Amino acid sequence: MLGLLVEREVQKSISDAAKKIGENRYHRSILDKFTFILTTNYDYALEKALLNGHITKLEIPKSESTETRYSLERKIKIKGKQIWHIHGEAKKPNTICLGYDHYSGYLQKIRQYLTSGGTSGQMKEPIAKRISGNHAEPDTWTEYFFTCNIYIVGLNLSFVESELWWLLVYRQRLKQQKDLQINNQITYYEKTSPSKKNKNKKELLSALGVHVETIDSDTYERFYENIIERL
Repeated sequence: MLGLLVEREVQKSISDAAKKIGENRYHRSILDKFTFILTTNYDYALEKALLNGHITKLEIPKSESTETRYSLERKIKIKGKQIWHIHGEAKKPNTICLGYDHYSGYLQKIRQYLTSGGTSGQMKEPIAKRISGNHAEPDTWTEYFFTCNIYIVGLNLSFVESELWWLLVYRQRLKQQKDLQINNQITYYEKTSPSKKNKNKKELLSALGVHVETIDSDTYERFYENIIERL
């Protein structure tokens, strides 16, 4: 019980801080280029960028999800864009993804949905069958990993984010073992680093069919500018 109370307090603290985060020109540049955006951030900077600045708590658009803990269907539609908060959102602190228990439960839910079908009481065919039948329309953000080009920007992609790594592994397994036509490209942008840890991550991503682009930039500002120019 104590652990749960501490988790709730941390989630509430993160929620309060995230609501105060504002937008910047990089958010606006990304929004100019894409309609569907997956974000691991809990804040509403992207939404604020679409609404030209500060929005109050009451003005934050509501997501369509009825989920109370996980975020497979947590998207906000605004001005023709769809912003998916895949690790939870500030307005609903209990959805903020923290700790191994939360990540593990989330991974279990994602795995069940893609391999068996069904979420929020609705049953669907497994993703492999939907891909082979050419009807893998996205009801959750996870389908995009199999159907659309994805550009991963500004995400460390640490191994704690087990659900994202599992998706990459499962996608590659379907391509190799099921011989499915999964032709979308996933690109991961990284900043130049001599770290051996980064080298190992790059090799693993490449083995999973992810295209890795290394950006040689002396600042993070220039790093993001270079990426936006390439997109």
